[in-house]
Amino acid sequence: MEISISRATDFAILAQFLCVLNQNKNHHIGYCGELYEEILQSLEEDFIDQNGRKTFLIVEDLDGVMAAIGLDIDEGSASAEVWGPFVKSDLNAQQISMKLWHEIQQIYPTIHTFYFFINEQNKGVLSFMKEINATQTGKHLVLQIERENFIPLKKIKSDLFQISDFERFANIHNKAFPNAY
Repeated sequence: MEISISRATDFAILAQFLCVLNQNKNHHIGYCGELYEEILQSLEEDFIDQNGRKTFLIVEDLDGVMAAIGLDIDEGSASAEVWGPFVKSDLNAQQISMKLWHEIQQIYPTIHTFYFFINEQNKGVLSFMKEINATQTGKHLVLQIERENFIPLKKIKSDLFQISDFERFANIHNKAFPNAY
């Protein structure tokens, strides 16, 4: 199967593709939202390189976009958050993911650190991560509460932060979030 990769030209079409896939936990990437407007806004604000080019690559078939990968690049740290690879079909998904990955690395050779935020049910990308020898550095939870399940506190008691609290606060933070900023 010959795969033709091109730079995304229409963020509206790409946002629709990402919106549909990212609502499915089997394709979900944590950096990417689930609402069309939110995704489109992120694409327009964060996926343009310093030369004004879109930093998303796509693969299309007769039905439109079938796969994509994008980089939200931080030039200062030579790093990027990776959106994807998103592949609509399981057929040749690994092959398509690898071709997208190699192509985007060739286009942006100065990026040395890549961050992924993958749903644990996204087996396709987890398999891809093994193939590229990525190192898992943590697991994250996204916590959510619905208003109807929220029970407000009757009384809130807190004290203002004092400089003398800093060392104890830093110790708690470092134990709860090792190697964090």
